[in-house]
Amino acid sequence: MSFDKDTIKPVEPEAVLTEDGYLFFRVSNGHYVDNPACADLGYSSLAQLTETVDIMPPKATAKRLADYHGWTQEELAHAISAIDHVYDAERAVKLANGREIRWPSAACTYVRVVQSGFELAYWSSINWQFASEKTMAAILVCSAGGKR
Repeated sequence: MSFDKDTIKPVEPEAVLTEDGYLFFRVSNGHYVDNPACADLGYSSLAQLTETVDIMPPKATAKRLADYHGWTQEELAHAISAIDHVYDAERAVKLANGREIRWPSAACTYVRVVQSGFELAYWSSINWQFASEKTMAAILVCSAGGKR
């Protein structure tokens, strides 16, 4: 579990991997489930889940999610390198494939693509200032699931 640097409150992860290899996702009602299609079943909190089993570190969870979601090697490498990045308030658009496009609530100085709480790619305003066509293509490809 990580902490929000401004409010010093726990930030619940969107996905966790147990020591025995089970993957759980946090769904909109706050429960952790192993199958997002059955959101009415599962653990009511991360605390309840951790009382039952040990949780794998975020890097191991990212590797498991990469297989589950079909992330590219580049997306997995970025997800692992960005595990500790913390952002201020953001706006987001959830896509049909489960990915999200996120940007800051204030001035739009970056765009990032996220899935299950892991950042898969990031572009700053400098990227689109100097390579707008390539940057837009990269954002769209990543948003679509890394497939061209």
